[in-house]
Amino acid sequence: MKQVNKTNLNSATYWDDVYLSERGSGKRRVDDERINYVVGQMRSWKDHNPHEENNWLLDVGCGDGEMLRFLHAHSPTWKMHGIDITPNTLNSARSDNPGFQFKDGSIYEIPYEANTFNVIFCGETIEHLEHPQIAIAELFRVAKPGGYVIISLPNEHANYSPEHINEFTVGECLSLTSKYGQVIYDDIRVVCNGISVVWVTKNG
Repeated sequence: MKQVNKTNLNSATYWDDVYLSERGSGKRRVDDERINYVVGQMRSWKDHNPHEENNWLLDVGCGDGEMLRFLHAHSPTWKMHGIDITPNTLNSARSDNPGFQFKDGSIYEIPYEANTFNVIFCGETIEHLEHPQIAIAELFRVAKPGGYVIISLPNEHANYSPEHINEFTVGECLSLTSKYGQVIYDDIRVVCNGISVVWVTKNG
């Protein structure tokens, strides 16, 4: 893991300003390949758990809810939840997505009980954190036993940004979750403003 920036730009105010400046611009933060990948994992989870009545997905670092909107369009029976540190952006997300649940909260202390979610998605967030292992532990805490934790990170210094605190090689990405569960897919490369690694870990 390469530490690339100790100037932490990642405050609630900073990200509120970023998201609100993009509002109405037509800019997308997620690409179709990534959306289809996550939808495929949601369907995989459902195929392995056909009798589960409550299908809950959490997007950690959800911003204005863009990813959740796309996922819900593909899988409308799922209950969509999102957390972020940006209160103003979350107010916009609630207004635009009245059927979803959004909470203001930190990835270090996710405001849900343990064993809550069937699928958790955390996209392009871990690289902004000073304590990624604490965040990873929280993702697995709120995932149900057998639930899927899907993580996307910039890969091998291919997408440098002054917002990044750490950068990870592919191996370092996968090692973040190896102590928590079984990695069932790895090194899925998706083009989205650079090259990312996207993978799924099964919680226990």
